[in-house]
Amino acid sequence: MSETGTGLTINLDAASHNLCAHFVPGEGVAPPTKPSILAALEASGWADCALDEKSIAAFVSSCGKATEPQDAILGAQQDGTFEIMISPSRLCAWLTVTPPRGGKAVTAEQVREAIRARHITHGIKEADLAEAMAAGHCRDLVIAEGEEPESGIPARFESLLDSLKTQRLETEEGDVIDYRDLGNLVVVDPGTPLMRRTPAVQGRNGVDVFDRPVPAKPVPDPAFAKGLAGAMPDENDPDLLLATIAGAPSLGETGISVNPLVDVQDVDLSTGNIAFDGTLQVKGDIKAGMTVRVAGDVVVSGTIEAAEVVAGGNVVVKGGIIGKSESTSGGADGPAETARIHCNGTVQAKFIEHAVIEAGKAIQADGGIRQSELTAGESIMVGKPGSNQGSLIGGRARAHLLVRSPVIGSPSGVPTVVQVGFNPYLNAERNGVEVQRKRKIEELAKLKQLLTFFEQNPAKAVGGMREKAEHTKEIFEGEIKAMDARLAQLAEQMELADGAYIDAPRRIHGGVNLQIGQKLLQIVEDKNGGRVRLVDDQIKLA
Repeated sequence: MSETGTGLTINLDAASHNLCAHFVPGEGVAPPTKPSILAALEASGWADCALDEKSIAAFVSSCGKATEPQDAILGAQQDGTFEIMISPSRLCAWLTVTPPRGGKAVTAEQVREAIRARHITHGIKEADLAEAMAAGHCRDLVIAEGEEPESGIPARFESLLDSLKTQRLETEEGDVIDYRDLGNLVVVDPGTPLMRRTPAVQGRNGVDVFDRPVPAKPVPDPAFAKGLAGAMPDENDPDLLLATIAGAPSLGETGISVNPLVDVQDVDLSTGNIAFDGTLQVKGDIKAGMTVRVAGDVVVSGTIEAAEVVAGGNVVVKGGIIGKSESTSGGADGPAETARIHCNGTVQAKFIEHAVIEAGKAIQADGGIRQSELTAGESIMVGKPGSNQGSLIGGRARAHLLVRSPVIGSPSGVPTVVQVGFNPYLNAERNGVEVQRKRKIEELAKLKQLLTFFEQNPAKAVGGMREKAEHTKEIFEGEIKAMDARLAQLAEQMELADGAYIDAPRRIHGGVNLQIGQKLLQIVEDKNGGRVRLVDDQIKLA
């Protein structure tokens, strides 16, 4: 209790810790003022308590005009307080310490006991906690920190198609670049790497302030898409996608499909030359100078210009096959302006001009054929079925069984050769073997002359020259023997086809040579059409 001798008494209530003031007015008793009240509190050791300024002011005012005793609560004695907060993620704990107002300070042991009671055990910041307790106060101080989970890396899918384009651009210094090989179209072969999958890396779990794991968020780890057409993972490397067929790749998010049918607008510098083991569909044209090599069919909605097309199947051209008019029918080694087609099946076109065509089965032209070299394993047909419109003019047409054209030759007498009866491919091979055999016999004869010279002049055969010549002679004789065997085999296979004929129902013009087997019929003047056959080993037109 504090007694001032001026009618003012101040005491601390033990139960409520309130500072209670009592003033008794009287004659000659001066009412309390704020400074006198603060002095009294200072003298009693309560100046640091939490004072209520409004209550003090009201008490002073009431005492100044009081005729009765006055009571008031001037403030309170407050102990220090603290609060520990935990983040919703449980990864952080904060401490706030409020200093005392005339009461007891918060002790470090109180705080540590509270930490233990909250089961906070991980990542306690001892140094920061000790510094805060020494200061006696802090606000939102991080006293414990967990470890956040580390994020993982989702599976990645990297297309390898761009590397295929890059490989086509890589050349040795000084090499000549053919820009027809650098188009944007990408086609792949079986076994070509298409896509690389990098498996996901799962994240690392974290730890909260309670020393409990905080699971990392799972990251997706998908495999290659199922049911990819024309592609499957490598047996030895399941994260590498390979093409299983040839064709055009189609890129997806988690895989690449391969379509065996490559569909392009035109074959030109934008696509580049095309080579793969599938089927090619061209909506427009195959431009001059381009090359197409496929194992399947080639279907062209427009035209084939002076280009080279090699197909394992058929070649179907809804327009025409047109080499440049400057080219001449100079055979298989003619100028580059000639359109060149080779296929194992049938070549079909609306018309054919200035072309070299080899077909394993048939060649068909709806309108006409001009100045072209044609070789067919079975037949050459000009004109639509049932129609007598169409002509075969100039060049050479060779087929095993049949050549049919409503008109053969032209009124101007353009030289035109038509041959049937022998398999033209076997005949070409026989001619080639005969040329090689003749050349080899000439070389053998020169070797024999050299050996005769060495017999007559032994001193000239120095450095093993005679032995080398003898060895080469044996090789040549073996090669000639093999050629003789092949020619004999071809002779057996090249029997004249029974019923082979040439059909020209409307007209055969002068300048046309018709050949069936070894028999030749030269047409000097225009003749009415008919069928040319072998009758009694003679060519007859009827």
